Amino acid sequence: PNIELLVDFFRNKGIEVLKREDQQEVWYADWIDYQSRHKLYAGVLSPRQYSSLGHQFRLAKLTRFIEAFAYFSPAHAYSLHTSFLGLFPILMSSNEELKKYAIARLEAGNLFAFGVSEKTHGSDLFANEFTVRQSADGWLAEGEKYYIGNANVACIISIMAKKVDAESTDRAKRAPFVLFALRTEKTSALQNVRKIRTLGVRSAFVGEFGVRQYEFADRDIISQGRDAWDAVLGTVNFGKFF
Repeated sequence: PNIELLVDFFRNKGIEVLKREDQQEVWYADWIDYQSRHKLYAGVLSPRQYSSLGHQFRLAKLTRFIEAFAYFSPAHAYSLHTSFLGLFPILMSSNEELKKYAIARLEAGNLFAFGVSEKTHGSDLFANEFTVRQSADGWLAEGEKYYIGNANVACIISIMAKKVDAESTDRAKRAPFVLFALRTEKTSALQNVRKIRTLGVRSAFVGEFGVRQYEFADRDIISQGRDAWDAVLGTVNFGKFF
């Protein structure tokens, strides 16, 4: 049923409209609304253990869906691929509360993002400059990310950062990693979200953003140290399969 709904959307939209929107780099809000109503991304990404809609993640099902999706529009499919990257570090973590919350948001039709790369360093994790530090009330995050899909609409951005001391300005390459969930709703700390021109997926939103003094609690820690490193690399390795 998911693939039939996918096919119906693109056949009804038509190739000429798709070409025009691609050339004009028009964000596909109509597709995001459509998939949200029909729970298409939830249908292929939700694990049965956390699904309230009876979904079950199966690799073969996801692969078939993405194959059909990319045939019609790689740019549209990019929003699903990026949601996969943003969601799966959470699902690989031991944070049960966050897993349940994330799947509830997925099944409400929301998207996710994967905040790892930075403008100066690309995906060189050791050179990351985005930092988190512990505060009296939890954690404070600060930094910039670049080339992040779904940056304009993601409900959660899984961000890779380095942990620094409260008084330190040092961003040493060997500082421990922290992977945390930035909840984008109702925060003014996510700033300067801008679209980057991407010739391969022009109608997708691939962007950059800054985070200023974002406060979060332990409940939003996905993983730390070696677990954070493994989560990022494992997600990328799995995600690039598609």
